[in-house]
Amino acid sequence: MAVSPGAAEVPPGPAQVIPAALADLLERPLYAHLATVRPDGTPQVNPTWFRFDGQYLWLTTTNRRQKNRNWQRQPAVALSIADPDRPSRYLEKRPSRSYPRTNW
Repeated sequence: MAVSPGAAEVPPGPAQVIPAALADLLERPLYAHLATVRPDGTPQVNPTWFRFDGQYLWLTTTNRRQKNRNWQRQPAVALSIADPDRPSRYLEKRPSRSYPRTNW
């Protein structure tokens, strides 16, 4: 997971997925911003609720939403969660590889 420049003083260790200095972003009631690719190849970014259970980041969506259809068609997505009090402080997730979505 990429981190904002302001959090560089706490580098994540190999077993630490979320840097401790940014863990509060997953515990607060914030929006994540999910970037997907539209059928015409242009990006689409949507705010979305999320929940982190300590291992997985769960996102809200329905089959009727364009972001869900985009994700089904093209699983390469990116996600960011910014601190509203300090927007330059954020978490970012870009998958190193895409996985097919099944049973969603």
